Amino acid sequence: MWNLIQNEWEKIPQSLRTFIEIGVVLVFNSWLLDHWNLSGTLPYKYLGKFDLREISYNLGMTAIYVSLGIIVLRLIISFPQVVSNYKNKYPTKNIGKTFELVWFNGKLMLFEHKKKLYYHVYPWETAQDLDFISYGTHVEDHFPNPNNVKVKLDSGKMLDTSEYKNGGSINTTV
Repeated sequence: MWNLIQNEWEKIPQSLRTFIEIGVVLVFNSWLLDHWNLSGTLPYKYLGKFDLREISYNLGMTAIYVSLGIIVLRLIISFPQVVSNYKNKYPTKNIGKTFELVWFNGKLMLFEHKKKLYYHVYPWETAQDLDFISYGTHVEDHFPNPNNVKVKLDSGKMLDTSEYKNGGSINTTV
């Protein structure tokens, strides 16, 4: 679980990570000033007027919310680009020429001929985004360990799945 969190954290740009860290430190500072004041008499004032705890908390939460807002906005803006990149790389007119689509018991696999890699296309919405739903050969077998490594495609060709290596997955969901 920690590796997943760490990997996702590293995907965030460094400038936004720093902004989030500053926000967390400011919120922690306000909590520290509020709860660990042993004398209990000293109000923390900035310029003799503003409560330092409130300023620290408000700036910290603002930094965190702005960072998260920027991350979500970037994801929303980049989504059409991700879909169009995959649509340009794998247009449906090239099925059978540069790549093959094979459904193994409802699990869609894309076999790229040039690089000899296979990709798992998931979830269902990704297949819909790329217009792959009505294409491909349906096979009653399991993958990546099929009973028969040679798959007869709808075009009549044979596809040897043992020649292909795992290329990961194709996922367009945000």
